[in-house]
Amino acid sequence: MELAKIEEARKRKALIEKQAAEQTAKHLAKEQETEEERVARLSSNFKHYRLIEKVAPKSPEFISYNRVGYAVVEYNIDTNGTVVEPKIISSTPAQNFDQAVLDAVKKWRYSAEFGDTEPDIALARTWIRIVP
Repeated sequence: MELAKIEEARKRKALIEKQAAEQTAKHLAKEQETEEERVARLSSNFKHYRLIEKVAPKSPEFISYNRVGYAVVEYNIDTNGTVVEPKIISSTPAQNFDQAVLDAVKKWRYSAEFGDTEPDIALARTWIRIVP
């Protein structure tokens, strides 16, 4: 009986050590990946997220009444569905709508459905049209 307990404890210890080694290997792999690999990995995670709350950017008051703008914004989505680190990639007219777009995108919310996949952040890029 005592021998069985010792063997069970050894198996549990080996399993824990194996899991720790796998986590360490994943962490090291993420640290060593190139920027292109990082973008590809995070972009592929986007399929696990669904936009559930979208806020439209408000045209700044100093922009003329009929002025339309466009922006390409890139951002991360954390595992809670919150937008983090949004940044403007390009905009027309340049810089006129940037803050309005960033303020709106920060309010977007996503739901996440990872299933058997380990939760991870996602990288997204989208084109936004700003109308008065």
